[in-house]
Amino acid sequence: MKEEEIVGWLRYGYFWDEHPFMNMLFIINEYRGKGFGKKLVKDWEEKMAGEGHGFVMTSTLSNEEAQHFYRRLGYADIGGFIFHNEPLEILLTKNIQP
Repeated sequence: MKEEEIVGWLRYGYFWDEHPFMNMLFIINEYRGKGFGKKLVKDWEEKMAGEGHGFVMTSTLSNEEAQHFYRRLGYADIGGFIFHNEPLEILLTKNIQP
């Protein structure tokens, strides 16, 4: 990997225009499992804490491995919902204040 090479990205918005919500985390397949996703999430959490937010949120489908990744990073399930003929969408949150 080159020093300036992009290996993934994180996209976020604000739930109810107030609470940081990670919409998407993507890491190129060959770079998965090497700490890049964890680094992106940690950097985002630090940025959100620096802006004064007390917690962050994300979601993932119940049939995706991402739920385990987020739980390993300290995220906790807070609920979920089901769209017609879709797997359960799990909502997760993490306190980012000391």
